[in-house]
Amino acid sequence: MEDRRDIEMITDAGKNIIMHHRGNDVRSRALAFKGKGYVNPYVNAECSLPDDEIDRNLRYFAKHASAAIVQDYELYGYVIDYYAKEGKPVYVLPRLIDVSAVQPAFKGSSHEPPLVVHAPTQRDFKGTAWIEEAVSRLRKEMPIRFLLVEGMSHAEALQLYREADIVIDQVLCGAYGNLSVEAMALGKPVICYIREDLVSRYPLDLPVVSANPDNLYDMLKMLVKDKEMREVRARLGRAYVERHHSASVVIQSLVKIYEGVWRNGGK
Repeated sequence: MEDRRDIEMITDAGKNIIMHHRGNDVRSRALAFKGKGYVNPYVNAECSLPDDEIDRNLRYFAKHASAAIVQDYELYGYVIDYYAKEGKPVYVLPRLIDVSAVQPAFKGSSHEPPLVVHAPTQRDFKGTAWIEEAVSRLRKEMPIRFLLVEGMSHAEALQLYREADIVIDQVLCGAYGNLSVEAMALGKPVICYIREDLVSRYPLDLPVVSANPDNLYDMLKMLVKDKEMREVRARLGRAYVERHHSASVVIQSLVKIYEGVWRNGGK
């Protein structure tokens, strides 16, 4: 409820609350740019809530919730100090996808110019202008097709992803998003910026090609020219999603989180 009466009613009744933070509700502009052990000069967090509102919200939720969940360690850094101060845990639960419902579409021996696909749900946040610039520059050197996926249903978008040779997710934030997970599930090599300090926090088998505005052109050119590398990354991506993002795996982790919070009140 807007006045948060529901949260207070639940806590007054002695029940536990898990707060699941998703992204721009906690990604403050200041911390997105610079935090403990990192500086990200590329990030654009203007679509986030105002920093003072994020601060007020996190103070409130850290006080009233028993625990928090985030989807990766990029978000973890924005919330951990608030919850730790209240003695509450923050769990990292990867994004979930039903891999059984997504059949891979490996490109195989296509002779057409490679198709690069990008879905700019939030252009400034994802770095769409930088992606368009890199593609435009590369098109002057070699044949390449480029498709922006926007203004359509999710089912229509998935069909276009299936046709892709390369999928570019986001090149500013420093972590991969839902598009990367869907693309890897479909057997597509993915380009997405992974912040240097976060690389070691992901599983060792992460096959995403990391690229930011400074090296995006070079990384894209490398993948466009190297069909064998695309095929390897595509198959590694599908296997990665099956191991780390499949519904059966993530649900079991979520159940353990719920059980721990129920037994220990979040501690």
